[in-house]
Amino acid sequence: MSASFLPVPRRAVIGWSGGRPAALRFLPRFLFADAWPAWRYILVAWPLVAIPTLVLGWAATRLFPGLPGPSLGDASTGMIVCSVVFLSPAVETVMMTGPVVLIDRVAGPTAAAIGSALLWGVAHSLMAARWGLVIWWPFLIFSVAYLSWRGRGYWRAVGLVAAIHALNNAGPIAASLLFR
Repeated sequence: MSASFLPVPRRAVIGWSGGRPAALRFLPRFLFADAWPAWRYILVAWPLVAIPTLVLGWAATRLFPGLPGPSLGDASTGMIVCSVVFLSPAVETVMMTGPVVLIDRVAGPTAAAIGSALLWGVAHSLMAARWGLVIWWPFLIFSVAYLSWRGRGYWRAVGLVAAIHALNNAGPIAASLLFR
């Protein structure tokens, strides 16, 4: 990678005017700004979502083998790909924005990002208990990304987050379908 690919952005946007909040200081600085082109932000944020999610999934499976995980059911391959890689990221991102904005207005962006991650963890746990132990991480990153990019416009922020989400879902779905 060239040095110009990973410069640290310094310009903060709505919600993160003070830079990274202390509670989220473990996350890289670029997540809290919209200084990069969207494509670069997406391509760098995606592994930041995917790799820890895979580690959390592996750990949850080993620590809690009896807890049910997500199931693809008997749907066709095309239906699974369309729903999990395209439809779900778009719909869930739009659904995520309401609570994020509400919590942000009441308690600030840090609480909004953490609260959103917890809400989505609980929501996914209701479908499959082990899933909720893993899904909080991607939604923490998705929420931070949305809060960072919403100053550029609602649909731009939604599209960016949905793209990161779709890329995150594509790998596990491809692996699940190969070993189905």
